[in-house]
Amino acid sequence: NAQSYLNETAQWRFRGGSIGFDGTLTAMDHRYYLDGDTAIAGKQYFKVYFDRQDTSFNWISSTVIGYDTTLHTYVGAVREEGSRHYMVFFYSQEEDLIQDYDLETGDTLQWDYCYYPVIVTSIDTVMLGASPRRRFFLNNIPNEFVLEGAMSTDGFRVGCPGAIGLESNLDPVCFSQDGHVVAYQPGQASDCAVWEALQQGSHTHVPEV
Repeated sequence: NAQSYLNETAQWRFRGGSIGFDGTLTAMDHRYYLDGDTAIAGKQYFKVYFDRQDTSFNWISSTVIGYDTTLHTYVGAVREEGSRHYMVFFYSQEEDLIQDYDLETGDTLQWDYCYYPVIVTSIDTVMLGASPRRRFFLNNIPNEFVLEGAMSTDGFRVGCPGAIGLESNLDPVCFSQDGHVVAYQPGQASDCAVWEALQQGSHTHVPEV
């Protein structure tokens, strides 16, 4: 059934790491969140922002080398209509359908940006506080799912079969809203809402709509 899903407490977390040829280890912590609203073509949207904190270590001595922090970068604007989410990304003037939660097992999601169809393989239910939310498991990327009302483990769009996702070098951690958490991986719920961004490093700003 159609309902209002998102509010400004919503956030999505991704974490991961990489190692350079010089032995430098980089720990990455990324967060997407809603902050304020805007009107586009007469329709109301939430504004979506992105924070990034990358911390570099010397893996031999375990000492911190430096930080690269990007805060409050505008990503785009998202709105709800019935059981669907639409988004205008910062690089576009066109609205895209990014999620449809009125789905059943076997349904095909033929997104414009996917060459091959995305198919719902199974559905179960998890709780976000007292709110039951369906999880739609897909045929595209192993362990990826769409969480009803909260986008997917791949970001605001689902990953296409055979493609690399939005946060492909990171692992999805969790979605949180109103103090409640759905962990994307076991044991990750406890620190979902913790964000300790250091006010150091670069700051990137993309013009807003």
